[in-house]
Amino acid sequence: MRRGVSLGVFLVSLALPAGVFARVLPADHVYSVPSVGVRFSLPSDWNGGPTSGAHGMWFDANGPASVASMQVYAGGTSVGLDSIRLRLPKLVAAEYAKLHPKVGIHAATVGGTPAMRVTVRYHGAWNSGVGDITHVLDFVVHGGMLYEFDYMSVAPWTAKYLPLFAQTEQSVTFIQVA
Repeated sequence: MRRGVSLGVFLVSLALPAGVFARVLPADHVYSVPSVGVRFSLPSDWNGGPTSGAHGMWFDANGPASVASMQVYAGGTSVGLDSIRLRLPKLVAAEYAKLHPKVGIHAATVGGTPAMRVTVRYHGAWNSGVGDITHVLDFVVHGGMLYEFDYMSVAPWTAKYLPLFAQTEQSVTFIQVA
């Protein structure tokens, strides 16, 4: 189940198996979120778009049949990823304690920028029922902003959407905010 919560609450991770991003899916629609200076691609069969920024969420989209989702959270920061990484274990434990997740945290890149990937796998509630959920969160600090690219999917569709998430994170470009 998706929850619109501010940055830092969804901080959970499990290292993804090697080669999981090998398959590339076409991304054919470019979304811009000029209010927080970011642009990226998603397939045209996804629905959604920029939001009002309530609770720090600036973008929200769902894949076909709502078996996958992506949100972008952003807010100003004066700290780097190293500082955030220090707080992660306690935040993860508090947010997902009742779900008994498999968790891991590791380095990544988003649009060529160093990032921190947090992935969590657990059995829980989803929009259309209960299932095995994979939640991938990529955190990037760029230009005084902390960005969270938040991807989720439920089995058995997770294998299809993990390559899309990887493709989307590499399509990210940071644009100047007026």
